[in-house]
Formats: sequence, C-alpha cells, structure tokens
Amino acid sequence: MKCKEVLLAVLALLCSLSSASEPAKASESRADVNILLKRTEAAPRIDGCLEDPCWKKAEWSEPFLVLGSMSKTVNQLRLSADEKFVKTASRAAMLFDDRNLYLAVRSPFPGGMKPLTEKKQGEDVYRDDHAEFFLKPAGRADFYYQLLVNANGAWQGLKHSVSNGKSEEWIPEGLQVAAVLGEDHFDIELALPFASVAAETPESGSVWTGNFARGGKTCGGLSTWAPVGASFLSPELFGKFVFGSRKACYAAPVKALKNDMEKLGNEVPAPVREAESRLMQTIEENGEDRESWGPLHDRIRRLENLLVQTANKGKTHLIWQDDPWKKVGPDREIPMDTKELEVLNLETARGARAIAAFMVSNLTDRMLMTNIQFLTDPKKKNDPRTQVFSANVRFRELAYIEMNGGKMIPDPIFELPVGSMLRVAPNTTSIVWLDIDTADLKPGNYAGTIRLFPSFSGFEQKEIKLNLRVSPVDISRVFVRTWTYRFRGPAIFPYLKDYGFNTVRVNLSDYTPVFNAEGKTEFPRLEAILRALEANGVPRKEMMWIFYPEFYLWSNTRTDDGKWVKFLEPEWKKIWAARYRLLRDWLKEKGFGYDQYAFYPTDEPNGDPADPAKKAYYAFEGGKFLREVDPNFRIAENPYQVKDGRQKQYFELCDILIPFYPAMDRPLIEEYRKSGREIWSYTVYNKGFSPAAYRHRFWENLEAGFPGPACFYALFENSSDPFNSYDSNGQSTSDYGAAYMNPRTDQLAPSRRLEAWYLGLVDFKTAGFCRLKIEERKKSGFNTEAEEKELSEIIQEGFRAGGDMDAAGKKLLDLAEKLLK
Repeated sequence: MKCKEVLLAVLALLCSLSSASEPAKASESRADVNILLKRTEAAPRIDGCLEDPCWKKAEWSEPFLVLGSMSKTVNQLRLSADEKFVKTASRAAMLFDDRNLYLAVRSPFPGGMKPLTEKKQGEDVYRDDHAEFFLKPAGRADFYYQLLVNANGAWQGLKHSVSNGKSEEWIPEGLQVAAVLGEDHFDIELALPFASVAAETPESGSVWTGNFARGGKTCGGLSTWAPVGASFLSPELFGKFVFGSRKACYAAPVKALKNDMEKLGNEVPAPVREAESRLMQTIEENGEDRESWGPLHDRIRRLENLLVQTANKGKTHLIWQDDPWKKVGPDREIPMDTKELEVLNLETARGARAIAAFMVSNLTDRMLMTNIQFLTDPKKKNDPRTQVFSANVRFRELAYIEMNGGKMIPDPIFELPVGSMLRVAPNTTSIVWLDIDTADLKPGNYAGTIRLFPSFSGFEQKEIKLNLRVSPVDISRVFVRTWTYRFRGPAIFPYLKDYGFNTVRVNLSDYTPVFNAEGKTEFPRLEAILRALEANGVPRKEMMWIFYPEFYLWSNTRTDDGKWVKFLEPEWKKIWAARYRLLRDWLKEKGFGYDQYAFYPTDEPNGDPADPAKKAYYAFEGGKFLREVDPNFRIAENPYQVKDGRQKQYFELCDILIPFYPAMDRPLIEEYRKSGREIWSYTVYNKGFSPAAYRHRFWENLEAGFPGPACFYALFENSSDPFNSYDSNGQSTSDYGAAYMNPRTDQLAPSRRLEAWYLGLVDFKTAGFCRLKIEERKKSGFNTEAEEKELSEIIQEGFRAGGDMDAAGKKLLDLAEKLLK
C-alpha cells in the first residue's frame, strides 16, 4: 500500500477512536456483555442469604432480558413478556478464590405470585421456577456446562457439546448449592470447584464465557443476561466472565499488538504507533470501567486491521478462510498470520451440492465493491463437461442479522446483485457462500479460477484456484423422505429446490374440493402444488402428501343450508366421509398409492384420548373416523408428551410416528425403533440455534435407527419480520424460520442453518448408500462384519458429544467408495 493511503487510513482511524472512547450506555446493547469476577479472600458462606460482605463488594450484572412465557400446548411457542416481569428481572454476581467459583442470583417476583418448587435434585428442574448458570472455561473448545437451581435449592447439571449439540448429565464433584425463598424474591448461591470443570484457578485478566438465565412463571417465562434469545444453548452468544481485572484482560491483545508491531519494525507508519500509544493511555485511565469494554475492544480491532494491512504489503482487502458456521459478526478478527486464500479444494458425492465459503475483509475506510467471476480453461470453452461445471458454480452472500441484545451473526444467504457483485463496508468482513451442484456432473476432477475484479480505484484484483472432485458415489440413487412441516404455497417451491423436499403437509383449505361447470370434482390447489413439485424435479413416485385436517381447531363445518355441524356428529361424518373419498379418488387418478399419503389429525396431541377436552381425543377419534372412511388410510402423529406412557396406544393408532426427539431417552428410542411403525422425528429450533444442531438432526436419526425424515420446526414461522429480532406479533417473540421470506413478493432467502441441515441430509444419504452396498454384499455371500462395524463407528463419531460431523461425513464417503470397489 502506498504511504499516502496508509496515512489516510490511520487519520480516519484516529478520528473514529476519539468518538469511540466515549463509553456506550450499558442499556443500549448486550452485544458484548461482560461482568467482573473479583477475587475474594473471605469465601461466602453458601446458605442462600447473600448477606456476606463479599457480595456487597461484588460487581452485579445488568437486569436479565425478559423474553416471555412458553405456550402450554405448542412445543417451543414463546409468548410476549409482561412489563411487571421486566421490573422484577433477576441480577447475578460472581466471585472467585483459589479453589472455587462463586455465584449469587437474586430473583424478585411480582406480588401475589409464588414460585413453583416441585422438582427434586437431578429431576427436570427447568419445569420449576429456577435460575440457570452456563459456564464455558477458556481452552475447552467443545464442552460447556449448565446448572439449573430451583427456588428451593434442588439442582440439575448438564454438559453440552458445541460441535453437535449433544447433552449429557453432569454431576460436579464438590458443588455446594443453597437457596432462600422469601415473600417477594428467591436467592440462589453456589460454590463450584474449578477442578469440577477440569480447570486451574484463572489468572487475573483471564476471560471465560457463560450466561445467567431464569425460567418459570414468576419471571414471565424466560429471561437471560447475555443476548442468546430463547435458545440458551448458544455458547457463541455467551457473555464474558472477566477474572480479577479488566485492565489485566487487555494485556493479552495489547501484547499481541506490540509483538506484531515489533515483527513489522519500520514498516509500521508513525500514525499507527501514535494510535497504539493513545490506546495504552486510555486503557490505563478507563480500563476497569465496564462501559469502556466495547469501545476499547473496537479500537484494538481497528489497530489489528491496520497491522494486518501493513503485513500484507498494503493490500486493501484480504481473501481468506475461517469457520463460516461461527456466530461472529462483520467485525470478525483477522489473525495476524492470516495468509491470502490461493486454492480452494472441494470434494463431494455425486448428486450433492459442494458447499464452501470464504471471507472478504475490507481493510480500508472506503466501501469495496468487487465483481466475482468464475473462469475455466479457455481451451475447454466448447467442452460440454466444462460448460456444465461452470454453469453450476454459484456465488451468494452470507449476510448478517442482529440478534435481540445487539449481537450480529451471519445467517441469511442472499443472491448477489446481477449474480456477481459483492459489497463490503469499510473495516468489515463479508462472507461469500459458494456451492456447486453435481447432479449432472460426471465423476472426476474439475478446475477453474475465481477472480474478483474491484469496481473502485485503489483496490487490487484477486484470484483463487478452485478444484472440485466429484465422487463416483451417487447419492441421488438413495431415496430419503424429506419434510419439515408446512410450505407457504407453490410460489416458494423453486427457492427450495436445492434441499430436495419431496413431502408436503397440506392444510385443510388446500384440499377442499370444488366442482366445475360439469359437476366434476377438482382440487386446484393440490394441482398447483403437484405442478410445483414436478417443476422442482421430484418424480411423482417419490412424492408424499400429509393432509392436515386439524380436527381440534377446524372441525366445525358449515352445511350448504348454513347450519354448523360439529366433530363426529352424524351429518359432519357424512359430509367429510364424502370429501375424503373424493380426495382419495383424485389421488388415485393422479397415480398416488395409499403409501404416498397420510392424515395428520391434529398437531402435538396430548392428554387422555378418552377426554374430549384434550387434543389426544381428536387425534384418536379423528384417526378412527378416517379409517372408517377407508381402512387403508394411513395416520401420522407427533405426540407432544412422548413420556406420558401412552406410546403403545399411539403405536396402535398410527402408521407414521414423529416423536419430539429432545424429550426421548434411550429406552424410549428403542421402543419406538422396535414398534414396527415408520419413525420420523422432529425438534423445534429458532434462529439463535447453531447450524451444527440442524446438521446433527440427521446424525440423531442415524444413531437411533430411524429411517424417516429428521424434521425441524420450521421453515417460515416467525414472530413478524424475520430480519428483525426485536419485533413480535403479540403472541410470539421467537423467529423459528430457517428461511427468510417476504410474503408480499413470495421471495425467499435460505439460511446457513438450512444449508447445515442439507449437509446432514447428504451425510444421511451417504450412510444409506453404504447400507445398500453392504446389503448387496451380504446377499452375494460376502462377510460384511468389518464394514458394518466401520459404519457404526462413523455414525457414533458424528453423533457423540465432541464428535466431528465434517470428519465423519468424509469417512462415510470414503467407506462408500470402498464399498463400490
């Protein structure tokens, strides 16, 4: 970079630093929330009273953010918060000494309320009024810990894996817990030995991450200190626990800055050295202030960017690789030793999309716009194989959204303007999302060049070599039922073509018959859905329909003479029996057999099937009615309470069962697997969940032996605007959708969470390919014990806590290729 350009960049930085030194108000954002843990010489007495002098000297957190309560009838539906709970939000404080970490949580509650305290130690404490504590020690890349304590002091411990979302029981040795329940509050106090999380006593300035949270009716549902939203299992969004001294905490990044400057020597411009000196002075003066945390870290990042720019011989922007699944905002840290990306090597099974990403970091104070082009060997421009490859390479932008609390994370995937233009704001990082469809590529090796042509002066051109290997393993030959609740209509089907959905849940209004002028029955909405599926390349033989009458909510029916008839009344049965026979006949006319459709009487049935006030009544009586219409009709259900002891009744009723996987334990998984029914599974996620959790859905089904879809709720269900994490629709504050939809234009943007789910589908189909080949070998008389053992071990690697799904997926592909030989 020319000296003039460096000086201009530094001058702009110095101007920004003067404004950045003003501390932000703590209430404005929780994007980088932090709390100081003071060292205490006199340990508190763990009695729940919080009267020890050390707690009066401790730094207390901001009031928790109140998220609202959970619906009692719909899994994971969150209702809006009441102001009275905002006024009585919890606060927490922490201390430490040589042996222990100490936590105090004070939880007021509105007058006239009494906390629920039914659970005992080790039970599901989250069902009571309780406080939660999350802890991720520094250096523990994969695991973090959770303690739940109710208002009576009963506690439960869990250990979670970051890589795959798997959880297991955790009983920390030496833990002390106490609670005191007062008339208008409850207090919780605990001491956790560092040894219980395999950690040494942290040095002053050390930073761990974690969160405080609260649940139960006395807090309005859920509340949280860090901006994790309703998904508490989001370690990337945890707050910072600073041990001993904030000023000491800055020592590590400051030391790194100084070391980098020493390495660069005389190449560092004088204004950069001046900015570093001013930073040191501000840290000395304001380093212990909580309000200065964000502005000071921002100044450090800006200096790091200038040093990276200097180290890269004045490059204006940097093309590099980092983990695209991390919840990191556009201010993503660029390590000093980062090398420019020169070669991108990809490998995938045939019939899958190869997916990758790379970062484009703008190191200047000017806007960057660059034109991304893909070039192949000019000598092969008329080669059909090369032409197909080039046409299938796609570039998109992984954009950022702001979570409730201010944290920025990458999630929606947008088409680039005119398919190739990327814009990067000054001193930020944009992410290019690359994928290549291999469905019509022959096995073999492909190569090309990604070239980035800047549109503005002063920015240099970039090139990346791209190599793709398409495996001879063709997973398009492996059929997998794919479904995830309802679609928004045929207009959005083209946007979902990449994900292979072949099953649709159809609401009552979509399959209500109409009659044409000749009196013939027609189903125009079903016809439109059918055409949209076929346009997506789904053969009719692979389609499946899930018809959703929702008898619990929508069963009352108006007759032609204006009279209303109710569920199971004789006239009601007569009307709907005739309609369902017409539907059956239409399906038969279109070539669909009984095995290609099922009825879903109600969503998440619960309670006693004999009680007309419960949803289970509508599931069972509705199912019986449908079987009276035609004994060959199949029934599908997703019981809300899988542990209510009624699973055998559901096994008798249903052909397809869709249990809520997070509520299942090993004995229940085995019972479902051996039930003789077709088992799918589902869970409920929102946009705060990690992409790994979506991919892990398929590894859960693989490990459980469930052959059906690994579903999640939902594709489109959002509180209001999916891009706004602060709005609500009056009933829900959660954005569940894994896609971002504009209902006015019927346009849709997928998310990296949906892409992660797709990678899980590829893993699932590759494992299915292996099973098919093993079965072929068995039938030919070969001993397949070694291959079966290898497959089982790979599945365990992808499923277990701390497992590596990327590595396990690669091993699946290697095994599949070995089985081809």
